[in-house]
Amino acid sequence: MKKRAENGYFTPYGSITAVITPFMEDDETKIDYSAFGALLEYQISMGTDAILVLGTTGESAALSDEERRDVIRFARDHIGGRVPLICGTGCNNVRYACDLTEFACLKGADAVLVVSPYYNRANDRGLVSFYREVAKHSDRGIIVYNVPSRTGVDVSVPVLEDLAADPKFVAVKEASGSLARCEDILEKLSGRMALLSGCDEMIAPLMHMGAAGAVTVVGNLLPYEVKTELMHPQRGGRAQIRYRRLIRALAADVNPIPIKTAVAAAGLCSGRFRLPLCAPDEGKQRELLAAMAELEGRGE
Repeated sequence: MKKRAENGYFTPYGSITAVITPFMEDDETKIDYSAFGALLEYQISMGTDAILVLGTTGESAALSDEERRDVIRFARDHIGGRVPLICGTGCNNVRYACDLTEFACLKGADAVLVVSPYYNRANDRGLVSFYREVAKHSDRGIIVYNVPSRTGVDVSVPVLEDLAADPKFVAVKEASGSLARCEDILEKLSGRMALLSGCDEMIAPLMHMGAAGAVTVVGNLLPYEVKTELMHPQRGGRAQIRYRRLIRALAADVNPIPIKTAVAAAGLCSGRFRLPLCAPDEGKQRELLAAMAELEGRGE
């Protein structure tokens, strides 16, 4: 069921899987839509609360404009409203971010995820202006995506407070890895912008503190376990420990290298990447597969 706030915008909550984009085994220049459809179906069947396409995990930076639009159309048609669809539409080119946001809304996205403009390294005033410009082209809720390790810019709490004056800004996906930052967001933006965990290793702690949900990488592999265990108010802490070896292995290389390797090992898609991404080195792959095997041995 889609949860809408009093202002009418979809408010993201619960387990939100940032789905990988699978490429053909024999040609990484083409998206494998058969495998993509199967991945989406797997998420829906396991009870995932929402699906994100074109996030970092979906290798959106490696996709052409035509491919991004095709992914949005395909996901919308395949999901068919069974769960909310969130589309990544951010870019450091404001015109392109506006255009893709408008397209995603037109095609039926329930919300859009807009990463802070990378490389440009805007100051706070520039960030606010950027997001307000994108908001002019959206009639759906906007999730601010803060991931300074990738973008080179940190979306500060004062920026979020400024944006929160517009009800379109429904949430922030916080991937700075800072617990103190998350505490500040929960304290100062409660009731105005929801907090979504953007780091798998922080799901249980942040849910315990009052986060609305998590945009998760490990959910590609274990969607049911994320929803029923990691996000559970009582069992979450123990689950975080139980799955820590796998979560750490998934963070041992650049996302989405480990998770696509893991999903491929599970037989759900090919393990092909587009340059500059490539397969993990032997040691990291060995640890990843060992972490998966350990969970299988426990009957997870």
